[in-house]
Amino acid sequence: MSRIILKLGSCSVVMFLFVPCAPCGEVVPTRKTPPLFKEPSFQTPANWQVRALPNGQKFVPVLYHGTFLSTVETKDGPKPFSKMPWAKDAIVRIRYDELKAPAVFKDLLENKTNPIMFFGEGHYLEPYLYPGRSPAQVDEYFDFVLKTKKAFGSRFLCFDYAEWCSGGVGQDKREVSLSCKRMNIALPTNRGEAAAWWDKRYDLVFKRYQDAGIPVFAFTASSMNHYEARMGTSYTGNEICYSNPAKDSTLLAFSRGASRQFNIPWGSYAAGFGGNWGHNHFSEASPERRIWKGGSLHGAYSSVPFQVERCTMYSVYMGGGNFLIRENDGGMTAGYDPLTIERTDPRIIALTPFKQHAGPYAVLSNELNEKVEKKQDRGTPFTPIALMFDKSHGLAFRYSRNLAIGAIPYTAAEEQMRGVLNTVFPYEASHDAAGPFGEIFDVITTDAPAPVLNSYRAITLVGQARVDARLAGVLKEYVKNGGLLFMACEQMTPELWSLAGISDTGKMGQDSTYLRASDFYVYNQGGFEYHKVKLEGAEPLFVAGKYEERVWPVATINRVGKGAVVVGTPVWLNVKGDPSKMHSLFSEIMTMIVDELVPVKVYGSEVKVMFNRNETGWVVTLMNNKGLTIAYPGYKPAERKYSSAGV
Repeated sequence: MSRIILKLGSCSVVMFLFVPCAPCGEVVPTRKTPPLFKEPSFQTPANWQVRALPNGQKFVPVLYHGTFLSTVETKDGPKPFSKMPWAKDAIVRIRYDELKAPAVFKDLLENKTNPIMFFGEGHYLEPYLYPGRSPAQVDEYFDFVLKTKKAFGSRFLCFDYAEWCSGGVGQDKREVSLSCKRMNIALPTNRGEAAAWWDKRYDLVFKRYQDAGIPVFAFTASSMNHYEARMGTSYTGNEICYSNPAKDSTLLAFSRGASRQFNIPWGSYAAGFGGNWGHNHFSEASPERRIWKGGSLHGAYSSVPFQVERCTMYSVYMGGGNFLIRENDGGMTAGYDPLTIERTDPRIIALTPFKQHAGPYAVLSNELNEKVEKKQDRGTPFTPIALMFDKSHGLAFRYSRNLAIGAIPYTAAEEQMRGVLNTVFPYEASHDAAGPFGEIFDVITTDAPAPVLNSYRAITLVGQARVDARLAGVLKEYVKNGGLLFMACEQMTPELWSLAGISDTGKMGQDSTYLRASDFYVYNQGGFEYHKVKLEGAEPLFVAGKYEERVWPVATINRVGKGAVVVGTPVWLNVKGDPSKMHSLFSEIMTMIVDELVPVKVYGSEVKVMFNRNETGWVVTLMNNKGLTIAYPGYKPAERKYSSAGV
């Protein structure tokens, strides 16, 4: 492992190329505990490579049709937006009411070569939930989408529908009851029934289109990527959000993991910031109009800050995304020049005749294209650790903080899912908080095939990840061949107890400290309960703190073949009394794993780090968010606490 010291400016993004002298660097453990991995490897498996879109490209910007046709001021005079080098081949996202105009349809079909995304609308797709369209209009809409697909052929990228489902707890709390009534099924009472409801709910919207051969992009602002991919979406992704970008890392891990597990491209949909998403959102340049007015923000200083948009864009691109849609695409144009407005007297701006310029998003899109895409191969995102959720995990992140898929009360298992995510990707409202381990995680589910599991160096079970006989056999071979499996006692089956080299005595212990077994270094954790397990071939990693209880391990390691199994014995490995926070032992073990898997060690709790590997070496992206506060009317900034995630 290499250690490099860099000084970053506040709210900055830095990328540098790190070229190793050998295919694998030597791992130097930071503790006296023997290395967890016998054969360190920094390879990027073939199935991690960024997927290609149907046109062969691996990253394409997305523009709304109105923006694509607009004209903006440049140093050489007015210029069509579509002629900008980075925008000329963009994906054009277009609505039904625009494309059904014969002249627009003909122009896009005959005079342009851009791929298109067809903007899905709830009134035509879920009239029982969003009334206003007759059955005949719904059929007419479907026929038009099919006609468009046939006319544009491979240029028809997909039919996309954002936030098609909110789990009954988000935009419309009637969703579960109304959809069950429509499908003539009972309200779900357990997680299996809730998952079945979700599948039927998906078919209610998309099956007609998929059966007709129309590729769809189904996505929500939540963590249901694997459900959607399992049901046949051609692309996966999430709605991410500037107002709380700390959540973005979690959602990108779900997107990338589903992309790799189901072999489909992925992209992100960046939500608006502060209300209005229309094309006139950024058009008012006079100072007195830069206010919260009429339910939305207006003016040059009220939009998403440059540094926040830059971090979001780079996170999606370096994370392996294929495209980025912006909800408030009006930010692509502006009634001011974003490159000079800070140096211009507001009185002059107020008196200047209105001219439309390339907006903040356009400036940053050009920056990404000119300074990154053209000059540096982003390579393959390096994410050696998989967080394995149950295939029916039910975590509707954002929409439902208390119910699994908007229907079933959370159990300790669901709470542990939140705890793990809050530890590896701290969720702090109104802050772009950096995870303590780096962006090195993917989310996969228990139905992932063996080749997908085998591509990761370490797998952590999350929540009630149900391990059947097939998966138990796959995990056993995975460990023998060099993988590391990390879990809590509550997640273990008889096969996993045997693989872990421990047995359950049925007794519980209590303590407030624990010790590192190799040198008795003391860790304090407050009160916690743990399972007293008997070593059946495993070794202790950490033991209980009380002198008379040190015979009992609170974490064990069993070396099997080339790999190892690590088990934490505290109940669900979370904090007693607050199941949504993980026990510090979880972070300590995760740190040990990460220390041996990352190619470069980055110090600084406020720095977000991403690793990519290309044919030349490593590309390391650092984002310094120290001091960055993101808030707008109605949001109270959260106090930054780096220790809040148990690290």
